[in-house]
Amino acid sequence: MKYWVNGQYLGEFLTPEEPWMQTAGYLDIAAQEGTVWFDDVCINTTGSIPTLSEWGAIIFGTLLLASVAFYIWRRRRVAVA
Repeated sequence: MKYWVNGQYLGEFLTPEEPWMQTAGYLDIAAQEGTVWFDDVCINTTGSIPTLSEWGAIIFGTLLLASVAFYIWRRRRVAVA
C-alpha cells in the first residue's frame, strides 16, 4: 500500500499476499483513534492469473466445444449431400 496525504507521498507498507485477500468481499478503511477523513481513495487491483489446472480446464472445454461443433457441422454436411 502506498500512502499520500494532501498530494504528498509519505511512503508504503508492504505485506505478503494471503489467500483471503483474493476473496475479500469488501474493504474497510479505518483509523486506530480519533477522527479521520478519507478523500480520493484509489484502489488498484490486478486480476489473478489462472492456475495450471484452470488453464487445463479452459483448454479442455474449448477443444470439447470445437469437436462438438465440428461433429454437428459434419453431420449436417453429410445429411445435405
